[in-house]
Amino acid sequence: MSENAKHLLGLKDSFVGEVSEMNSLLNLNQDLAKLQSSKIETKQIEKFDTQIVLPDDTKNWFRIVVEQEFKNNILVKLFGSLQNIQGYKESELKEKKLLQVSAYPSKKLLSIYFRDTTDKKAIVEDLRTQIEKFEILSETGINAVWDLDIQNNSISWGPGLKQLFGYDPKEFRDSEQMWLSKIHPEERERIQISFETSLRDLTADHWKEPYRLMKSDGAYISVLDRGTIIRDDRGKALRVVGSLQDISDIKK
Repeated sequence: MSENAKHLLGLKDSFVGEVSEMNSLLNLNQDLAKLQSSKIETKQIEKFDTQIVLPDDTKNWFRIVVEQEFKNNILVKLFGSLQNIQGYKESELKEKKLLQVSAYPSKKLLSIYFRDTTDKKAIVEDLRTQIEKFEILSETGINAVWDLDIQNNSISWGPGLKQLFGYDPKEFRDSEQMWLSKIHPEERERIQISFETSLRDLTADHWKEPYRLMKSDGAYISVLDRGTIIRDDRGKALRVVGSLQDISDIKK
């Protein structure tokens, strides 16, 4: 376990846990059983939201992202990352409190009062967006963060776009066409189809693809692009918040 993970969990630097102790600490006993029963053909990246009791007896929510390693179709290794999402869970609770319906039963009638939540729904949608941005930023602080507004066909980029790839974020603001034009011609159609398919899939809440992207100096580099899809109550995609990561060193 890394020093950062130990710090998040309030553990001493000298802590070295046995497998059973780690499973109990991270509340992974049930989730691990599910992973062990999976096959190599299944999705090999899993996410778990779990509440962990810290040494000072406080409870915090954490998101555990687990990658699986198989050998001869048998799960042999788990490795991943740990993220404190206490603020995210608290925001979820606030969201639920914003939308309220009150019911008052009497002998013959049930009186129901609906509160006008028009403005509050707008607040909730903005809150959801900020939560997604927070999650992406917290785990990809050195990457190029982007926010696609599907309804207005505009993309806003963080400063990482300039730092990592040399492009002025304002140049990429108008539409996704500028982004597509920088993808290697051999991969452009594949990425566009993958992205649009995810948006149409009402059950999809994430998108992720590796590809080659052209930097401002004309050189192509390997990147990993991923996003969280935010939908309305009917499943229509409203926006996607994501990050673009330079994985050239990993490829090498």
